[in-house]
Amino acid sequence: MSSVAQRVFEALLSAVDEERLEAALRENLDARTARVSAPALDDVDDGDDMDTQSDAEEIASDASLHGRLLLADLLGDDIVGARPGDSSFPVRVFISKLGEELEDDTAFALASGLSFYFRATMDEEARVRVGLEVSRLYYTFARVSLDEPERMAVSPLLARLMSGDLDRLRFEAVDHEPVFDSAHHERSKRADASSSALAVPETFMCRVAANDMVRFKAVVTT
Repeated sequence: MSSVAQRVFEALLSAVDEERLEAALRENLDARTARVSAPALDDVDDGDDMDTQSDAEEIASDASLHGRLLLADLLGDDIVGARPGDSSFPVRVFISKLGEELEDDTAFALASGLSFYFRATMDEEARVRVGLEVSRLYYTFARVSLDEPERMAVSPLLARLMSGDLDRLRFEAVDHEPVFDSAHHERSKRADASSSALAVPETFMCRVAANDMVRFKAVVTT
């Protein structure tokens, strides 16, 4: 297991009862082993050939464990039926690519972490800490599977989507911030401390919704 995946599972273990988490992970592992077909998303590069209505219906009807792992039962029609040019289309592209790469450990850990984040009952502080580790997995996945324009489009949408399950706090993506700011950012271990240019984020930032105070800085590479 990669160090990033290990960290997110450690966060999950600290957030909830271990027996409940073990049962949930076993359920997801059974889905992976069974190799149930993924929700059919059309080729995202060819918007003219997409049947939006049939896509939305097929994904919404996928009650399999594989479908649940990809949030098929939670995502709204505005995402699963999004077309090129729609504001939520980048999220559809991201979910599609995630589904295509579930055999990869990072992709599987990210899908499991997202499913856990949106489904498990926990207090807000625990949910935020799990969410930050999920965002770390997201950026690890994005470095390999998303090009930079895709990542720049997906990150703020995913942060907003995850913030929907929070009351007092919210996540923010800092992908569009070009310069390191110590008030908002924390350098990663592999960052160049002499550089002020923000190369790529490694986690989301978290703010207090009421006053915009930074609760957790975004970890970034410079």
